[in-house]
Amino acid sequence: MSPFPALTSILPNWTINYDGLSNLPWFRDRFKNFRLMHSYTSRYQVGSYSSHLTWVEADGGDGWGFSQGLDAGNASSPMILPTSMFDIPSITLTENFNPLFGASGIFDNNFELSLRYNYGRILNLNIPAYQLVETLQKDLVIGIGYKMDEFNRILGIPSKQGYNNDLNVKLDISNRTQQSLIRKIEDKYTEATAGNTTMTIKLSAEYTMSRSLVVRTFFDRIVNKPLISSAGYPRADTNFGISLRFLLNQ
Repeated sequence: MSPFPALTSILPNWTINYDGLSNLPWFRDRFKNFRLMHSYTSRYQVGSYSSHLTWVEADGGDGWGFSQGLDAGNASSPMILPTSMFDIPSITLTENFNPLFGASGIFDNNFELSLRYNYGRILNLNIPAYQLVETLQKDLVIGIGYKMDEFNRILGIPSKQGYNNDLNVKLDISNRTQQSLIRKIEDKYTEATAGNTTMTIKLSAEYTMSRSLVVRTFFDRIVNKPLISSAGYPRADTNFGISLRFLLNQ
């Protein structure tokens, strides 16, 4: 409950990556590499603050006390207000599990599969308005990939010695849900203000023709559906094309 917590009271963030399952016989016979992932980050922010000049700490208050104000009915009459030492209009707390659970593996035949589930929320406490704005976000991502070594041989094109002309194909599908809620503290009710569901499909194929030239074809489609009719209307965007990347090596 302290507006400025001490360093000793702050819990650390963490990131966990575990690839020990690759040593088990069932995984070792099927995967080149298999990894489990988990991560958590949090941030606490005080937008701005000012000190009460007439603040006096109460006995055993642990940072809480009283401040003298003016009575609305009588400008010369002081009014004792219970408060903390600081006047803080807003506080923001951000938490992210990115990912809450994740797994990725590369099979012996260069087929790659990954799965991530992300979860996060943002809490914004507005003290003058007596309201708490809560934003929740959930994201499920499935990734599929395949690497074809020496793709030049399949095309019948001779390749330079000591260099592999690889073809990397990737497909990522994600489904993200985001919603915002306003919680009125005095009125004791919650209202949904915004939210949408986003479906994303990204397909790409990248071919390394030489050390200096990389050819990439891509197809991206994003579909947005609002959870609240007043927040907008459904929308879909599609992008596709071919890109060339030329590398200047020293």
